[in-house]
This record gives sequence, structure tokens and C-alpha cells, in this order.
Amino acid sequence: MTCIKRSHYLVLAIVTTTLQSAIWSAPAYAAQQVSFKLDVLPILENHCVKCHQPGGPGYEASGLDLRTYAS
Repeated sequence: MTCIKRSHYLVLAIVTTTLQSAIWSAPAYAAQQVSFKLDVLPILENHCVKCHQPGGPGYEASGLDLRTYAS
């Protein structure tokens, strides 16, 4: 599997924009805080972390580590 740095940033931007749109478009969500651990991390774990962690091809190609909020 090959990883292209620019395309991963584009995907991350799309995911971020989609999450922001969903949060601000629904009044019920606007009143709630978004939790990285509860709301964002599960998405990253299911779709991105396998490749974007130390030793993974995405990390080696881009240096992007998606295992934690800090990284």
C-alpha cells in the first residue's frame, strides 16, 4: 500500500470539515462538547491508525501519527 502525503492531508481536511459541519448544523450537537476520545478517536482507529502509527507506511511517508490527540 502506498501513501501519498498530500492526499492524506486532503482526507484529514475533509473529515475535519465534515465533523465541523455535522456539529454546527445540528442544534442538539451544538450544545454538546466534542470529545476527541469518544467522538473522533474511534473514527481514526477504524480507518487511519493502522497506517499512521510508527512503523506503518503512512507514518513513514508523512510522519503523521494518529494514535493520540497530542500526536
